Amino acid sequence: MSTTEVTELELLKKVRSERDRRVPKHRQVELRPYKPSSVLPDHQLALAGTITVFFARQGSSLLKEVEAATRHGDTSDRKVARKIHGLFANRKQMCLEEAAKLTASASTIAEIRYAGATLVENITLPMDLEMGVIVLPYNGGELSPGGLQWIEFHHPHVEAGLDVIAVYNQPSLTPAEIAALKLVPAEQVGLNVGYGPGEVACSVLLLTVAVVVEVAVVAVTYTITGSDRRFNAEVSPEAIAELGPVGTAAALLQMRKSILSGERSY
Repeated sequence: MSTTEVTELELLKKVRSERDRRVPKHRQVELRPYKPSSVLPDHQLALAGTITVFFARQGSSLLKEVEAATRHGDTSDRKVARKIHGLFANRKQMCLEEAAKLTASASTIAEIRYAGATLVENITLPMDLEMGVIVLPYNGGELSPGGLQWIEFHHPHVEAGLDVIAVYNQPSLTPAEIAALKLVPAEQVGLNVGYGPGEVACSVLLLTVAVVVEVAVVAVTYTITGSDRRFNAEVSPEAIAELGPVGTAAALLQMRKSILSGERSY
């Protein structure tokens, strides 16, 4: 094992040790449907085929704007989306050592779970950011009621945490894909939502400062290449018949993950 690997493991162990000393608080987060008022990606609060999680300190005016825009269904989402993109325009990713120190000293460390699986861990909100954003790939299938959980780890004397809003935007699907997703067993609907940014979300240190860089990259990718229609890739009826419902759900989710990571373009 290299010196670098040992150092990274030690840093991760320190963060884990700090988190384990704290009191966990579990909260279910409502998943709200969202349909953008514009086809322009940088005017959208959540891209098609994603669950987008917004979190901020209590009383954040920007988070209130997000809530209003997603509830009212008017054109206010365009202005709010541009504000959020502006937050991350010049954001740079921290090195692991800096990120680990920030996490260990943060008053709140959080993680996202869906249907019992941890999707993103070690989330913090730096003091110079009003809001954090995490994008999760979503294949358009059934969502588990109460399936999205936000877990915060606090010191015993800390009560205030972060406010959270999560919205989902359905991707375009063919009738055959929709039919296949409806046949995914209820106990396996967790397959419809994927891990957040990072190679292996559950084994690497993920912080807001790192995650927002991924969000910014995704936004730029969509803006350059055009509307989400350009990204649509279908699973053929023949492939669906061979893969079955569960295999089709996994294939559709992998497509969304590849699009968000910039690996696919059409």
